[in-house]
Amino acid sequence: MEVSEENSAVFLAAVREALSNGKSSELKEMILEDSNKHFIQSLGWDLLSAVGSYLKEKANEVETNLDCVVILERIAQIGNPKELFIGLLEQLDTFLDSAVARLFFRPLQIVLQKFGPSKSLYLDQALEQLHACIQGIPLPQYEGLDEKQRRLLIQDEEYQRLEETCIDLVEFVAPFVFEVKEKISGIEEDNLIGKKEFRTTLKSRKEIEKYLLRLLEYPLAFLEVDYNTKERASFESGFCSCTRQIMSYLSDMQCSFSSLFRYVPGSSDHAEDTLEDDQQNSLSMLGISHLVYMVHTLGLSASRVPAIHSADYLLALHKIHVATLMKKTEEPALSKGLELLDHLVSQIDNLVLRSSLLLDDTYMKIPEALIHVMVGHSSEVLRKKAVGVLPVFINKFDWKGRYRLLTVLLSSAEHSGVKGLLIGLIKDNVHQSLQNDDKSNSWFLDSHLRTIFPTIFHLSNGSETDLLEESDMIIAALNFLRYMLLRDPRGTNRTAVWSVIGQLEQGYLSELVTGLELSRLHYKQREEELLDEKKRAKLAKEGDNLSVSVGGQEIGKMPFKQQMQVLTSAQFTFDLMQSLLGRVNEIISQR
Repeated sequence: MEVSEENSAVFLAAVREALSNGKSSELKEMILEDSNKHFIQSLGWDLLSAVGSYLKEKANEVETNLDCVVILERIAQIGNPKELFIGLLEQLDTFLDSAVARLFFRPLQIVLQKFGPSKSLYLDQALEQLHACIQGIPLPQYEGLDEKQRRLLIQDEEYQRLEETCIDLVEFVAPFVFEVKEKISGIEEDNLIGKKEFRTTLKSRKEIEKYLLRLLEYPLAFLEVDYNTKERASFESGFCSCTRQIMSYLSDMQCSFSSLFRYVPGSSDHAEDTLEDDQQNSLSMLGISHLVYMVHTLGLSASRVPAIHSADYLLALHKIHVATLMKKTEEPALSKGLELLDHLVSQIDNLVLRSSLLLDDTYMKIPEALIHVMVGHSSEVLRKKAVGVLPVFINKFDWKGRYRLLTVLLSSAEHSGVKGLLIGLIKDNVHQSLQNDDKSNSWFLDSHLRTIFPTIFHLSNGSETDLLEESDMIIAALNFLRYMLLRDPRGTNRTAVWSVIGQLEQGYLSELVTGLELSRLHYKQREEELLDEKKRAKLAKEGDNLSVSVGGQEIGKMPFKQQMQVLTSAQFTFDLMQSLLGRVNEIISQR
């Protein structure tokens, strides 16, 4: 039935009048009236624009929104799908940063379903616009929050909006996932029509797969999700459900997890024959990395991956995913990277990985990333986790590989604590080598070990080095030297330490003696000055608050008692160095 322009204009005017008077319920009755069906078919675009404009003013009115949901769905069911598709994308773009955008999800889903087999031509554009609706919602900030404070995040309005939007976006693809599942399992590839439909179905599957991986990237990779619901309820159960549902959808569509895991950005080596390179190259690497984390660390959908691969192969395959997660500074994403790495390396026996693997730059970047976390991240939990994983990772390599890793890391390290840790790991490997009678293992003995002595037994500024600032490295080095002198007799000299002991005495040890004397005098003098300042401060308005410089850094004004504790702690550190130094000299003289 054709509708005259005059009647259309009258109907549209009535619609606008109802909206201008705030009578959304009245408009709902008009739209649902079967006799107005032909007006909706011809005026779908105009009706959509009118409702969108109305929602800009009434976005916070719940009852109005409920009426508009019914109106929009009715328009989607009856109107021209091509026309409405463009109109709905425009409305989503208009409300991109507003909760109102969610009201258009269901109408867009209805319109896409009306396209039938040709919907694959529209899916990409629709799903891209949908994902943009969640990218503007801020992520929860976990930094500096304790467990109780993190639980309180669920009360935050933006957090709830993020969760609700994520749930809606995952559920949006449900009918399309079901359709792909049915067609893949039921299509006969023997006939031409079946093959054409099969290719169209694969194209739809790839678009949905890309979309789900993007959701795994943002927001899910950046959220803390508790899957251990048996012990206690998850305070992010909505996000937990989203993650599980995504895994279920990927499995239902028979997506190849193995192909996804082998995917490398910019390469089509593992692309399916039916996919174009540009589609394959658009996959989210962070989303895939999150998928790897869930499969291997959490065991979700683990049955989708063959259980035939060796542990070292899995590390080789997933090292890029570990690196991808660990590049992120956000605590949840970085934590996932650390947990994935810890899981992968824990499955490998020590000394299994060949040193030749280090020719692959990614293997070298992993310990560098761990050190970056140890030194620079604000989370103490993640710093300790990185400290625990580093030696485990290094120990998986053969002796040559361990030697290369430790020497390269030590030569590039700038933080005294990191240097101290690495020297301690070198000492552990020397100990294992001395216990091992295998003559072929000489990487932590004799000439190879001697090569790194200058890096270990070194003061950056000679006797004028700030010993407190470099105390971690110095104490580790003295402990290492003491160990070798006790464990390796002069007669055997397997560590070559006795070959350089004269140089060490004249250089490193002598400079350390002088440096300790200068440091003690400096801090003693500073303590006397502080006591004097304390006396004079009683007459000043500032009272107790003074300043002190320790370890090369100026400490801001602090109470006198706290400053004295800092200076006392420095003296204890010097006492420890002095004790170790005295013991080293004693062993040298006895031997």
